[in-house]
Amino acid sequence: MDIRQQMGSNIPLDQTLFNTLTEKKFTVKDFKDIDEAITYRTINYWSEKGYLLSLRQETDRDWRKINFAEYVWILLLNELRIMGVSFDKIIGQLFLEMGIPEKEQHEMSQQEADRLKALSFDKRLPEINKELVLENFTWLIVTIISYKTPITLRFLNNGDYLEVYGNPAYHGIAIQELLEKYKEQVIKSNFESSISVSIDGLIKDYIQKKDLDNITELNLLSPEEIEIISYARRNELAELKIVYNEGSPDRVELTEIIQSTPKGKRIEEYMLSNYTDLHFKSNGGKSLVLHRNTKIKLSK
Repeated sequence: MDIRQQMGSNIPLDQTLFNTLTEKKFTVKDFKDIDEAITYRTINYWSEKGYLLSLRQETDRDWRKINFAEYVWILLLNELRIMGVSFDKIIGQLFLEMGIPEKEQHEMSQQEADRLKALSFDKRLPEINKELVLENFTWLIVTIISYKTPITLRFLNNGDYLEVYGNPAYHGIAIQELLEKYKEQVIKSNFESSISVSIDGLIKDYIQKKDLDNITELNLLSPEEIEIISYARRNELAELKIVYNEGSPDRVELTEIIQSTPKGKRIEEYMLSNYTDLHFKSNGGKSLVLHRNTKIKLSK
């Protein structure tokens, strides 16, 4: 078992965010702009094999809505599909680690642990509490979002599983002796055959491809971060600089490109807008390019 899991976490997590991420908001159609390969047929197959954390509705054609954690779980399955690895082995490992209560894992004999590992995926499913898997997976996502820490799931060839934290401050291990064991475990795994999936990478991909309304509704980012992204997505933006104050984003400094003076618009009008300075470039007097530098205080 992952040593970090044995200790639990001494890092406070956001229950409100957890509740938001477990609200049913998504359907299969919401995967289209992420990867068109995630189709009804694909998800039907995964459901029949037992890989999903949610069940299909009783109607033949419709799927019930799923929450964001279930959504990311399907993105995880899709990542494994792209890698071409066995779902039975990888998802089976995840189910064992996340789907058996921690107390039972502590009290489990080595013989029983070996028995579970030796079971085929189909025979392992009745031993797994999928609701618990979903709960633990959701808390993993909450940790990523709350503390901006990358987390990679590493699956070793011998059947072991490890959560690798990009920011060690949030692995939750308070006892120094166990912390050293965890570090040793991570270092050792670097030299063993394994498959790794970045869960924060899946979330980043979602943020990059979805509109701001989707991101805001889920509270994946702070209002300041949402505001920064809204500026960053401007097509005419050449440069964006983020200025921090006491560890938090305080203002942005934008350099915008105005390719040419719009018809009927005078340069004086740009000079009257909110700006720091303007840079003009001309091409033999035929065309005009302006660079406008603007400082904007972020909303709190």
